[in-house]
Amino acid sequence: SSYTAAEGLFSRGQKDEAKVRFKEYLDQYPTGAFAANAWYYQGILLEEENDYEGAYESYMHSASYESSRFCESALDHAAAMAWSVGDWETSMDTYMRLYGKTTNAERQRTSLFRIVSSAGQISEHDAVLLYADKALQTQLSGEQKTEVTYWKAQALLESGKRAEARPLFEELSKDTRSRYGAESDYLLSQLLFDSGDADGAEKVIMEF
Repeated sequence: SSYTAAEGLFSRGQKDEAKVRFKEYLDQYPTGAFAANAWYYQGILLEEENDYEGAYESYMHSASYESSRFCESALDHAAAMAWSVGDWETSMDTYMRLYGKTTNAERQRTSLFRIVSSAGQISEHDAVLLYADKALQTQLSGEQKTEVTYWKAQALLESGKRAEARPLFEELSKDTRSRYGAESDYLLSQLLFDSGDADGAEKVIMEF
């Protein structure tokens, strides 16, 4: 079949020809028996060419075949691409889908961390608060833990939960070498000042 020919070319590393054949197959059989596979392989080829939009679209077509063995891997590729180019909203949405689908512990951990990080970047406070604690219960690196805690503290602050945010900022501000520690120090002094504790705010600033 035309799909088998395309897959053969792909496995032999004849990428340009494979890309043409996969496209021909998908034009001819957009919902064919091998559509999920063809979309996935096309995604890989387009990603290698740094065609972000084309690759993302191909992966998501492949992922739409929920029962396909390529579905999870396609979501993983698509989400990682969105993350790497800083397309935070797409990254957040795609990692949410991946998290909902995967049973792989490594993928779950990566998904949770990147959902919170992406959501934090675009001030999606509800999403941060929904996933931060789940992320913190996994084996995050020290740096990742600091970042997740920071976005959680900020989301709590923005949601008017100052009392809950304060101990998190206090913990983070102990290490001002990290970007999040320095930022927390500033936000903590602001929080103390806003709640009428000018002396406390001044102390934090002086220590910094």
